[in-house]
Amino acid sequence: MNLTPHWAAAAVFIALSSLSLPRAQAMEESNGSVIIEWNDLLQRNVGGPPIGQSRYYAMLHIAMADAVVAIDQRYRPFHAQLPASWGASAEAAAAQAGHDVLVALLPGTQALADGALANRLAQIPPVRALLGAQVGRKAAAAILAWRQNGRRLHGCSR
Repeated sequence: MNLTPHWAAAAVFIALSSLSLPRAQAMEESNGSVIIEWNDLLQRNVGGPPIGQSRYYAMLHIAMADAVVAIDQRYRPFHAQLPASWGASAEAAAAQAGHDVLVALLPGTQALADGALANRLAQIPPVRALLGAQVGRKAAAAILAWRQNGRRLHGCSR
């Protein structure tokens, strides 16, 4: 059994729930609900054989983790080394990354994902949400491009 999706999910949850927020004094304290929300959206909409599903979960969680790590800057990203503006919202970054990966993998979720993202971003101050969303878009694009041809998630092929 490949534990990579579980590791990625745990890393994202830990990164979000333990942010001491050195880059912005007013950054949100997250309880990880954004991660749970996007995981749930994927879980409710993914179909097909279980063997391919773990790939979707891994991509979703790695994109969210790398988006948060870009803002927090205390940890090493799993794949995408991204710049982030001071004051960017880690919650917005994770939500945007989750949205973009979900919609890319399951285009039929576009309307549902758009609504979930809009609701999440509406709870964050607009400038911080915009800055965070920019990071999330870049993280999702990097992970989607990286995994486009089914390359392995770890090892020498990084």
